[in-house]
Amino acid sequence: RNNIGIIEPGAFNSLTTATTLYLADNDLTSLPSDVFLPLRSGTIWLNCCNLKQLPQVTKHLTIQCETEGNAVRVLDVTITAARNLAYAGFVCKRNKAFDTEFDFSCTECPAGTSTALPSNSYPGTTKCKNCTAGGWYQDEAGQKDCKRCVNGTYVPPANVPGRSPLDCSVCPTGTNTKMHAGYRACPCLQGFYRLDRFGPCMACNATSPGLACKDDI
Repeated sequence: RNNIGIIEPGAFNSLTTATTLYLADNDLTSLPSDVFLPLRSGTIWLNCCNLKQLPQVTKHLTIQCETEGNAVRVLDVTITAARNLAYAGFVCKRNKAFDTEFDFSCTECPAGTSTALPSNSYPGTTKCKNCTAGGWYQDEAGQKDCKRCVNGTYVPPANVPGRSPLDCSVCPTGTNTKMHAGYRACPCLQGFYRLDRFGPCMACNATSPGLACKDDI
């Protein structure tokens, strides 16, 4: 961990071509509002836990927040910073009193959720979404996508949202456990069927002699 406590205005004026700036090992409490504007494009990594507001950035520059423990909340940020945070696993809401340019406050989405955002998403219109039943979980906060359970396992609807790989249970009888579960409890084996996509699969000829099974729910 570094020991940078204060970053002065103009500190990065000579780094116009830098594409990555890693400051996440520093517990900064404030930053000059225009300190990153000399950077043309790239990614800035920060520890956002103690920051009251994020500096301004250009449209080709992204701020990524790293943290440990409880979810991070970033208060009073601009719409540009809010949009960047929304794509980094945060949900942003417009403040009730928006008489300044720092109109938004953002909260990190918790484990078990993700923020899958369309390209034209506007801050304040997105929500943290639970990882769906099937082969999906998320054990980290502030993530854009859910992680995949290992092949042959799934998160039952009763256990949604999955917050750990241990929430992924073995797929039921009659399923193909060599495949990813997808949005079900693994696909049925060839020649098997089921009436519930999270239930066991049954052999066709055992219950309906002379009929061929195909596809799956």
